[in-house]
Order: sequence, then structure tokens, then C-alpha cells
Amino acid sequence: MVFTFIALWTITIILIINGSKKDSMIWGALITFFGGCGAFARAMIESFLPYLQKYELVLPSAEAWFYNIYSIGSFMNTNGLPYAFFMFTFCY
Repeated sequence: MVFTFIALWTITIILIINGSKKDSMIWGALITFFGGCGAFARAMIESFLPYLQKYELVLPSAEAWFYNIYSIGSFMNTNGLPYAFFMFTFCY
């Protein structure tokens, strides 16, 4: 998941830089951004948090932040991604 969100957010930046004048490209960039948010949320819980817990580098209060970030990223993925798909098809 770490590679996935890095790749998706890199594509987002490239789409914004190259096609920021077209509405369809902006919505395409939002598709990759929202997909990357979901991948980032999964990476936080499945990769980063277990690593930090293994070496005792995370406080219990910081674990709550990880789960809050997971909730926000999952919400953006499940609700923003279908909307961005719809708007992309409408603009394209």
C-alpha cells in the first residue's frame, strides 16, 4: 500500500501540473488523489503503525491519531472517489 499511495499521489501532481486548465483533468487528478487517500489510510494502519509498535516508538495517544487518519482517509476514498468518477465522466 505504501507504493500505491506514493504512485497515485505522484500521478495526481503530474495531472495537476500538466492539465490544470481542463476540468476533466482536474477531476482525473481528484480520482487519483482520493484513491491515494484510501491507500494512505491502509498503509498507516498496516505498515507504519505496526512498525512503530514493534520498536515502541509510538505513544497510545498517537495511536488514536493513526486511527483518526485511517477514518478520514477511508471516508474520502469511499465517498469522494465515486463522486470524482461521476464528475470526470460528466466533464469528459
